This record gives sequence, C-alpha cells and structure tokens, in this order.
Amino acid sequence: MVLNTIEAQDLVLAHDRFSFNELTVDDGLSQNSVISIAQDTTGFLWFATQDGLNRYDGREFQIVNEQFEDVTRPSYSKLGKVYIDHENNFWAITNPGTLKFYDRNKGQFHSIKSIDSASVITQDLDKNIYIGTYGKGLFKINNTNRDTIQVLNKSNSILRIYDLLEWQDHIWIAGSGGVYSYEPKNNRLDTILKVSNINFSSLAQKKNNIYVGSYQKGLFIASAQEKKLKLFKGFSQEKFPTSIVILDLMMDSYDRLWVATYGQGLYIIDFPSEKIKHFTADKNNPHTINYNDILSLFQDSSGTIWLGSDGAGLSYYDEYLSKFNSLTNEQLPLNINVDIIRSIAKENNNVWLGTSGKGLTRINLKTLKGTTIKPGASNLKGNRIMSLLYDGQTLWIGHQEHGLQKMDSNGIITDIKEIDNLTIWKILKASESQLWLCTRNHGLIRYDKEKGILAHYNSKNSSLNADNIRTIEPGNSNSYWIGTELNGLFLLDTETDKIKQIKSIPDKIKSLYYDGKTLWIGTNGNGLKCYDPTTGNTLHFTTQNGLANNVIYGILPDGENNLWLSSNKGITKFSHKKGRASIENYGNYNGLQSYEFNTGAYFRDKEGTLYFGGLEGLNWFKPEQIHFNPFKPNTVITQVKVFDDVRSLSDVIPLKHVQNTIAFNFASLQFSQPKLNKYKYRLQGLDEDWIFSGNKNEVRYTNLSPGKYKFEVLSSNYDGVWGESPAAYDFEIEQPWHITNMAVAVFTSFVFQGCFIAIGLFMLLLYLRLHRRDYLLYGTYILLFATYFFLRIDLELQTGIFTNNRNLFYYILTPTLLLVTGIFIQFVSSFADIKSYSPKFSRELYWFSIVVYIIAALSLLYLLTTQDFGLVKDRLNLFLLPLHIFSIYAVIKAYIIVKSTLRYYIILGNFFLIAFTMVGVYFGSKNAFSGGAEANNVFGFYSFNISQMGVFLELIVFSMGLGHKFYSVEMEKNKMQKIDELKTKLFTDISHEIRTPLSLVSGPLENQLNRKNLTEKDIKELTMAKNNTDRLTELFSQMTDLSLLDSGQRTFKLTQGNLNSQLVQLSETFQYKANSKKMTLRTTIQGLHNCWFDKDMIEKIVSNLLSNAIKYAPENSSVLLDAKEKDNALLLTVVNVTKGSSNMDLSKIFKRFYQDNDTSEGIGVGLALVKELVELAQGTVTVGTIENNQIQFSVNLPVNQR
Repeated sequence: MVLNTIEAQDLVLAHDRFSFNELTVDDGLSQNSVISIAQDTTGFLWFATQDGLNRYDGREFQIVNEQFEDVTRPSYSKLGKVYIDHENNFWAITNPGTLKFYDRNKGQFHSIKSIDSASVITQDLDKNIYIGTYGKGLFKINNTNRDTIQVLNKSNSILRIYDLLEWQDHIWIAGSGGVYSYEPKNNRLDTILKVSNINFSSLAQKKNNIYVGSYQKGLFIASAQEKKLKLFKGFSQEKFPTSIVILDLMMDSYDRLWVATYGQGLYIIDFPSEKIKHFTADKNNPHTINYNDILSLFQDSSGTIWLGSDGAGLSYYDEYLSKFNSLTNEQLPLNINVDIIRSIAKENNNVWLGTSGKGLTRINLKTLKGTTIKPGASNLKGNRIMSLLYDGQTLWIGHQEHGLQKMDSNGIITDIKEIDNLTIWKILKASESQLWLCTRNHGLIRYDKEKGILAHYNSKNSSLNADNIRTIEPGNSNSYWIGTELNGLFLLDTETDKIKQIKSIPDKIKSLYYDGKTLWIGTNGNGLKCYDPTTGNTLHFTTQNGLANNVIYGILPDGENNLWLSSNKGITKFSHKKGRASIENYGNYNGLQSYEFNTGAYFRDKEGTLYFGGLEGLNWFKPEQIHFNPFKPNTVITQVKVFDDVRSLSDVIPLKHVQNTIAFNFASLQFSQPKLNKYKYRLQGLDEDWIFSGNKNEVRYTNLSPGKYKFEVLSSNYDGVWGESPAAYDFEIEQPWHITNMAVAVFTSFVFQGCFIAIGLFMLLLYLRLHRRDYLLYGTYILLFATYFFLRIDLELQTGIFTNNRNLFYYILTPTLLLVTGIFIQFVSSFADIKSYSPKFSRELYWFSIVVYIIAALSLLYLLTTQDFGLVKDRLNLFLLPLHIFSIYAVIKAYIIVKSTLRYYIILGNFFLIAFTMVGVYFGSKNAFSGGAEANNVFGFYSFNISQMGVFLELIVFSMGLGHKFYSVEMEKNKMQKIDELKTKLFTDISHEIRTPLSLVSGPLENQLNRKNLTEKDIKELTMAKNNTDRLTELFSQMTDLSLLDSGQRTFKLTQGNLNSQLVQLSETFQYKANSKKMTLRTTIQGLHNCWFDKDMIEKIVSNLLSNAIKYAPENSSVLLDAKEKDNALLLTVVNVTKGSSNMDLSKIFKRFYQDNDTSEGIGVGLALVKELVELAQGTVTVGTIENNQIQFSVNLPVNQR
C-alpha cells in the first residue's frame, strides 16, 4: 500500500533557535507596560514603566516612584524615556514630558525646569546632551559649562521630535512631517525627507546606512552618500509590510535590524542573507514573544536583547541560551504530531518519530515538511509506536500490543505475523539479516528477516529469569547486554548460548550503553550506574552527585567521550575522566521541548547528531556545535545588613564590637536565566579559600572577631563562565573599648599612676602619724606629679576613647596643664628649699608661676569665647614653648645654687623633658602632644610621642632624686632613733642604779621616824629627808616612763575589767595623804563597771593628777575627783584650789619641769607624762581655771575595745 502523504506548509524560523523568555509583574516588575530600557556602567538594567522606574539586578527589582508617559496612536506616540550617557549620568523623561536628572546615590529625581514637553535624549561624541521636544524644538546642554541652549525652535517646521541619533557629526532627527540632519558645527539644518502626512518614529544606524521607522508607513533606508530615504519593501523572496506602525528600531551585534511594531509583533531583518523573520505572540508557543505591541528595544552588555511591551512586561532573547533545536506541535500544522515520542529512527533526510497514541510521523527537519501516519488511512496497526529501526532499506515498526510491522521504501506497510499482538520495546540490528526484539512479557527474540524467529529466550527456557525485556546493547564479540524491567542486568553469550545474571545490578533498567570497556546503565529511579565487566566494580551517580533526575530514559555518546542523558528533568551532559565526574544539566530555558523525555526515545545518527524525544516534541543537536555564553558577568553587592539594619554600601564607619553579625546580598549582572548563575565568595580575614554557594545569592557571618575584613564575591553565568573582578566590600569591626590599644594604654597608665598615688597617700599617712615634714613633701609631690602625668597623657587618650571629641581634650587640657605646671614649679621650689639657697631665684620662680596662672586663665577665656580649638591643637607645643625656655634657665640656675646631690637629679630629669619637648616641636607642633599613645613594647607597656617621652623620663629621674633624698632623711632618722635608744637605755640603767641606793636610804629613815622619844626637830628633819627621798624616787620613775614614750617603746595593753573598782582603790590610797595635809578628798564615780583599759596607764594618770592636786593645794582645802562614763569614754575631772593660779601660764603646764617664775618650785614631769600617756591611748587632756582660784584637769579616754 502506498502512503497518501500530506505535506506540511513551509514554516520559517522554527529551526533558527529564536527562543524568547519573559519577565513580568509576576517576577517583581512594577508594571507591565515597559516604555524604555537602559543599562548603566555598573551593569544594572533600568526599566521605565507607567508605574515606576525599576532597577533590575537579575534577582530583585528596586522601584523608584516615578511614572512614565505611554500614549500610542496609529499616527503618533508620547513615550517616556530613560537614557544613560557616556559619563554614566542618568536622564529621564517622565510623565508629562518632564526632563529629569536622577541622583542614584539618594534615589531622587531633580527636574530641569528650563526644558518642558521633552520627548527624546541623545548625546554626541563631544558629550553634549541633546533633548528633543513635542513642539518646543531641539535643546542642547553644553558639556563644558552645562548651559542649556535652544538650537532649533518651532519655526524650523519640526512640530514634534520622536527620535534623535548622532551619526557622522550630525544629529539626525525623526519627527513629524520629515527626517532632518542637524550639523552642530555650522548650526545648519538639512531636510532629508519631508512628507507632511508621515510621522517618523525611530532611527537606527549601521555602517553606511541609516534606518528610519514611521507610523503606519513602514521602514525607510538612507545611505551615507545619497542621504535620500527610500521605502523598504523587502527582498525578492521575502516581503516586508509597508503599512505597519514602527515604534522602535535597533541594530544588533550581527547587523540584524530589529523592528518593534505596535500590533504586528517583532520583525528581524537580516540584510546580508536577505531574510526576514517575523514573531508574533502565540499562547500555544512558549518560545515566542509574549505580546504584539512592542514599545522599546535594547541590547545589553551581554548581548541579550530586551523587548518592552505595552501590557505584557518584557520578552528577552539570548542567543546562547537555546542550546538545542526543538520541534513541537505548535510549530506544525494540526495534522502533524510530534509529541509523546517513544521511538526515533532516521531515513536519509527524514526522521521517523513513533508516538504514544498519535501514530507514526515522518519529518524533514530542514524543510519541516512531513506527515503523520495513523491507522485507518494506512496499514499501520496501532497509534502507539514503541520502537523503530531503519536498516537502510526497511523501516521496522514495533507496536504496543500489535507486534512487529515493516515499511518498504515505497511506504508499503506489511505485518510480521509470527510476532503479532506483542509489545516490542526495542529493535536492535544483530546483522544484515537478523534483528533482536525486546518484548514485554515474552522475553528476548532473535528474528531472521527471511527465516523468522531463530531463538527465543525467556524465564521458562533459559537462564534469563525475566520476560519483560526493556533494552539490549551489543557487548564484546558475540555478547549482548540485556536490561530488564524488574530483574536487573544479564549478559548473553551467543556462541555458548548461555546467559549470566549480573547480581550487582538488580535495578529496573531503562537504557544501556557499552563503550567497549564500561557498561553504562540508566535506571528507573536509581540514577546512572557504571559497571566494569573486567573487575565487577560498580560506580553509582544520582541527584546527590549532581544529576537532574534519577530516571535515565536514554544514553547517547558524543565524539568527545561524553554521555548525554535524557530524564524527567531535561538533558544532562555527563563525563567521567580520571576518576572525577563532570555533570551539566539543561532545562526548558535551553530550548528543550519540555522537561520530561520518554523511554526509548533517543537516537544517534551517522553524522553524530543526537535526538531525544519527549512529551511535547523533539530535540536534536550536534554536541560540538553547542556554544557557551562567553560573557563574564559583573558581580555587585546589592545589600549589606548589620544584624537586621541595612547599611549603606558607601558607609565606611567602623562597626562596634557588638555589631559582629553581618549579611551580604549580591547579584550577577547576567540577566538571562539569573537563577542559574553561580556564586563563590570569601571573607578575607576569616575564609582561607573561596566558598561556592551555588545559586544562593546571600551569606551571613555571625560572631565575627574584631579586625579588618574584605568581603569578595564572584559570579558565573548559566554556562559556568566566571567573572574576573570580584565585587568587594571593606569593613572593620572595632575592638571593645576596654581592649583597644588606646584603652590598654589608659589602663596601664592608671596602674602606673595608681602606684604613685598609693605611695603619695602612704607618705601623707606617715606624716599624719609621725608629723615628719619629709613625708608630707614627698607624698604631695607624688600626688601632684600623678595629676600632671594624667593631664599630659591619659586625658587625651580617654577623650579619644569615650567621646571621640578631640576639641574636648584641648578645651580641658590646655588651661589645666598650665595651672598644674604653675603649682608644680612652686612645689619644686619649696621642696628643694630654693629660698634657703637663693631668695632672688625663689622670687623668680614664684612670679613665673603667677605668670603661668595668668596664661592659664587667659587660655581658658580664649577657648570659651572663640572655641578656636584648631589653633590650639595646631600650636599647642608652640603655645607652651615659653615654659620650656624658662625651664632651661630654671634648671641651670637650680644646678648652680642647689648644693645637695638633688641637683644632679633635677638637671638630668629636666634635661630629658626639655630635650624631648624641643625635638617634638622641631618635628611638628601638630603631632607633639596630639599623637596620643600606641601599643607596643618599647617600655613593656606603652610608649608616648616625643614630648610625652620627656615627661615620662623626667618623672623617673626626678623620682629617683626624691627617693635619694628620702633615703638620706630615713638614714638620718634611723641614726637619731639609735641615739634615742642608747639614751633611753643609759637613762634607765642610771635610774635603776640611783633608785636602789634611794630605797636603801628611805628604809632607815622610815624606821627612825617610827622610833619613840624623838624631838620635834628630829621628826622635822627626818620627815624632810624622807619626803625628798620619796619625791626623788617618783621623779626617776616618771622620767623613765617619758623616756620609753619618746623612744616609742611604751605601748598600751587593753584588758577588760571594772574601772570603777580601780578608781575607788586609787582614791582611797590618796585619802591618807590628803588627811595628813588636813585636806578633804571627795570622790564621785559613776558607772565604769565593764570597760577596756590599760591598768598601769590609768594608775599613772590618776596618781599623777591627784598627787599634783594634793601637792599644790593649801591646807584645809578640798580636792575633787569625779569620774563617769559617756559615749564609751571615761570622763575624769580633778579639781583643786591653788594659790597664784591666775599667774600661771596654763598653756605650758604640760611641759616638763615647768615653773611659772625663777623662785617658784617647778612642776616636774608628772603632768607631761599624763599628757603623753593620754595621747598614746588616743584620748585628750585639758586644763583650765574656774572660780575661787580653782584649777581643773579634764581627761577623756576611750574605754571600748579598739
């Protein structure tokens, strides 16, 4: 039977790989009417819409709230514009015709009010800007002085200017009623074509021709030589319409003219090949443009061409994106079916496609002429063609459930009745006369074209324990690999007729390919496996290794040892070299008929062309002809976040140490299929190597340590071509203030000063305790120098840390430093006792310190009134220069007049101070005091600038001098202490030696007084001798106690007891003595039952006071002893009457051996002992007169535990 072939109509463009993608509001575009397109030098694309200006980075849109005019009529239009000039300045014409300049840093537009009704913008080679208008003429903004000049006005008969183009030193003008050429050099306007009823909309230029689009009147062309416009009607074989509305023209990089029309879609005119391609929107064809009303055209830096539509967003064409030829039903007449392909074969220039349910199709892929054969119109038994084989003469057809048929060269189809009603999954040529047939449920059949079935292998008659055979692949000599649906892999040896099961491959097998050494197995759900027949080793590759899908329908080799795999997720290029797998996946965006392909639908012809069939159609390609996109994309960092706060990309302020979590968003400025772009990044200062993030365009770093960092990121396009220059962002995280170099310097200085302050305070405490002037002077000096040191160094450092206000530092430091300097001068003068050496020099120092105080007051007043901190900062050393000059004079003078060893320390210390300060002035007054401190190990903690080095050395040397003086004073004190100890010992020994003879004299005298029959004279003389002996003994005891007090050997020991009882006993002891002098001793004691006191000390104090009262009181008088407890203290009062108390100098009564005149008897040392004992016990004793010649002694002693 001869086929009744139905030839397809001639179709253009289907095989030229023009495939368009779209970008709409669903992707983030602010509005779907894209009026104008531009690209800045960074690489961002800008889309002007009716509702917003969109900056596109490939992943996200940033929208500026600005509207653009969109008025389109058959004879004219008003469309907004965006334009980026050669200097990357951004210009826009917004609604209604307002010219604006866009500040991208601030995200704001600035209107240029001198020009209104603007329509178009361009720039010449001299960077002058030209602005066309609707009815207001042509304006020029001069690049040199930015002046705006109207070069053409409405009198030039150009009512509306729709487009401008700079070409051959002329500005070409497309306007209402004609096309014009303006020569700026001579300010001359030439008319190229003037037609009153035609409005010209757009201009494009290439080589020696200029192209002009019009409203409703088609396309015109003019050559550079003739400068005459001619209507373009097409070529001899292809015509171009002459009545279309053209809104935009663009020449691409291949010299093809793109023509955007309103209502008629897109035209592409290839003048060298004289071909015209026409694209219109078709909802059934996903690869064509998305709308027929096209407002704007633009080719970006990567070569991608963008089409802005009037309501459907953007379409874009990337010549490198579509890798494969594609054929689907949408490209063919309704009676030709190329979808749901299950088998492929090739006969000369025709490709046979077996479909699942839609018959058998023959198609010529060059002419796209073909036919679909179905049952009823032919002898074809069924619509489901599972396998095909063309053996050079005959096309063998394997059906689902209808067995095997063959078609001869005349198109006659005949049945193979031996193999009827079977499902034939695959047909393989075994030899010129034999075939292998893989069946469902009937095993493997070896079929001879003349003899019929030669062999039948199934689970019942052979070792092939499977009946559902999916595929078969030739192995080495006389062997075949058999892939089954459910039972894994088998190996058939045709010489021995034995079948061996490969137990290491138990998978459900879809496809096989043997390359002579290795068997590749495509499985149903378990990825790709590699089996080595020699070793039995198996390799396994799945989606975890990079495959797009784990169902491998087909495996085909190319000429470069690569495998091409079809799956449910597109086509994969796979190679395995030197133990490493390389995987590249391709999807719908690469021009595939669909993501999903089919079992058995793969074929490789003799020329190396690969064919894969799927649900929607056919793909075919030669692997060596696949071109990769060479564009190396720019990468930009689009956002930086510190925690959740967005940080300006131009912000260089260091981050605080707590701001240690930072996130980066970035984008690859390759806009075609941006989700396929890949990224790698690193953070210098943390990451050693680049980190690959796939298509993830954000990264977050947490808990970064303080330091300097540089974030870098690179991107690749969808073909893995990487950019060369990474986008970078430098930032710094500051140290916590308490561990910065400056803070360490401050803290170290605080410790240093603390040592001096502690020493100074200790010296002051010693002074308060021991009343030594040396301690007072040295302690005061240390405290003063610590203050001086603080002002000169620490104050600057601290203001730098805590306030960042250098003015505050100079505001406080300068007057205070001068003030302390004056105090310091006076102190040194006093400490070195300059006055004792030279009163004149002492006066000079005094008056100089006064001058310093005046300067301090004036500087403070100056700063308060003028706040001219800069002058003080810049001239601080020069401001203090007179102080240093006088210091030179003072040091030399001090060296001359000071005779002690202190002179050497003074001269050395001040030499360091003055020398380093002068060097600081010499090297620059700006840095002498304001340099602060930087951490290093010069002195083990930190170093200062030049002047501060002098201060430090002066402090060290002068402290050494003071230490030397202090040491000398201490040596002298120790010497005196040893002399006192020697004197005390000598006095104690002498007292002991004297008191012994006195006691020997006192005893016999007392015995004699006790004798009877003594005369009055004898009693008087013996009593006088006895009294003087007792007095002398008492005096020696008191002097011994005083000597112990002077030497510091006398201490008091507190014990707890009844003080009341002891005072009663003491008063009773003196009662006899009072009675003997005819006196009355009255005692009043209250409380004092539980006290802490030194018994010996209390006894000596009370005894001396009572003894003194009784001694100096007249006969027949009274002595009063009053004792009581108040506020944990003993209040003791002794009152007696004395003669001549008004003549006594009571302020001297506690002096040793005091007497009020030369003839009176001295008081002795008893009261002096009382005073020193009371003070030792931390109490007080006072004396005063009261009425009637009475004298009162009052003692206040603590009686608590202390």
